[in-house]
Amino acid sequence: MSVSTEQVSTGYDDHLDLLSSPRQLSEADRQIIAETLPVIGAHINDITPVFYTKLFDNHPKLIRDLFNRGNQKQGAQQRALAASIATFASHLVEGKSPVELLSRIGHKHASLGISEDQYQVVHDNLFAAIVEVLGDAITPEIAGAWDEVYWILAETLIGFERALYADAGVEPGEVFRTARVVGREDVTDEVAVFSLRAADGSALPASHPGQYITVGARLEDGARQLRQYSLMGSPGEDDGGTWRIGVRRVDEGNAPAGEVSTWLHRNLEVGSEVEVTLPFGDLTLAHAGLTENNLGVPVVLCSAGIGITPMLGLLSELESTQFTR
Repeated sequence: MSVSTEQVSTGYDDHLDLLSSPRQLSEADRQIIAETLPVIGAHINDITPVFYTKLFDNHPKLIRDLFNRGNQKQGAQQRALAASIATFASHLVEGKSPVELLSRIGHKHASLGISEDQYQVVHDNLFAAIVEVLGDAITPEIAGAWDEVYWILAETLIGFERALYADAGVEPGEVFRTARVVGREDVTDEVAVFSLRAADGSALPASHPGQYITVGARLEDGARQLRQYSLMGSPGEDDGGTWRIGVRRVDEGNAPAGEVSTWLHRNLEVGSEVEVTLPFGDLTLAHAGLTENNLGVPVVLCSAGIGITPMLGLLSELESTQFTR
């Protein structure tokens, strides 16, 4: 699905204009980044583990209550951070912006309730890791140029996330709500579908098909782990204030069953309460530029396994709008 920066008439604004033109580097800094990017890139997978070790040593609650412990153990988060930094830096050197990457990161941050002050925490530990790994190779000029890259990235994401929070009608970071399970269907041995409503009786907000919520689980060891699950509703279906999520729990090869999905399967029954966030995510028809102005453009929805959950809402939206595709 290609991305358009057009604001469509569905009430959905993807705010891509906030991501498409980040502040640019000075020519001196741009030259330094261009020259040092191969070196930093070659060592980024050495830097990120040191960064996360420092981050979690200095802020242990982050690994307990925010970061995905499973991804940390498997190295997925480290690889994602490394790729994001290298990609953004290379785009800045060329005077461009990786809009789709930034949009995906920003929505994920909003779904986790990330606030501006956390960018300073990341900065301090990341640059301490860079200096530790590369040592004297990091001159003041090189450090200053990479510092600029980081803060341009941070400023761009902060502005985008502010817009997402404003659209949701909340202050930055204030995205968590308590929901009550009003239905559970075990559709297979591996997949359970949970129906959720606001615990206080108010209506949960409508979402755009393809979006997701974050679900928080307080595990047996006291850790609060967060995971994202796509909403399965079709247009209008969640207007009554009910959300549905499909949760798959399965061992796959060397990867153990997810600790949050396992916890949800074991502990959530009708009447249970669970922490959830407001909906976010840019896997939407509007984000892809599919509007009433291009009804005949072909659309292919691809998914595998439990990945079908966001596609159900997208397909239903296409059907309800009577697009001929």
